[in-house]
Amino acid sequence: MPQYLKRSSTLTDLNYVLFEDGLTVTVRCNLYHAKIGVDNAIRIRKEEYDDIDIYLQYFTHFNLEYGGMKIGQKYALPKILVQGYYKSDEDELPPLLSFEDFLIGTCVRVKENVAYDELTAVDFEYSMRSIRSPKDLQNAILRRYRVSMPLLSDQEIIKMGVSVTTLRFERRSVEAG
Repeated sequence: MPQYLKRSSTLTDLNYVLFEDGLTVTVRCNLYHAKIGVDNAIRIRKEEYDDIDIYLQYFTHFNLEYGGMKIGQKYALPKILVQGYYKSDEDELPPLLSFEDFLIGTCVRVKENVAYDELTAVDFEYSMRSIRSPKDLQNAILRRYRVSMPLLSDQEIIKMGVSVTTLRFERRSVEAG
C-alpha cells in the first residue's frame, strides 16, 4: 500500500494550540501530556465527539494509514474545535483543540496500513456510531482529511488505507488542562 505521508516532525507534532479559559494558547505537547498524565493524544473532530459511545468499555478510532499508536500507552481524546491543515513541512496550520471534558483510554489493539477491503466486523465493533462499515469509514475519513490534507485527492486519501486503534476507556476528565 503506498504511503503518501512523508513528513518530518512538524509544528503539529511539537505543539498544541489550545482553547482554554477563553484564550488561545500554544503549549508543548510533551509538557501537556505529562501534566494530564497521558503518553499522547488522538484528536477527534468536535462534530464526531458525541458519536463515541462512552458507555462501552472500548473505543476504536481510525486514522490514515499509520497512526503510530502503541499498545499499553495512555491517550487523551481532545476535541478539534477548528481543523488545521498540512500542505508541506513549511505550510501547515495546527488544529485548535480543547482538552475540556475529554476522554482518556489505554491502547489495547493496533492495526496499521489496512486497506478498506481488509477490515472486518471486529474493527467496527467499538467504533463511532456512524462508522459501522468500510463505506461509512471512507466517508468519515474523507470528511476529516479533505480539510486537513487539501493537496490530496479523494482517491489518494482512500488509497492510503487506515490504521485501527482500540482503546479501553480509563476515565473522563472534566478539567481543562
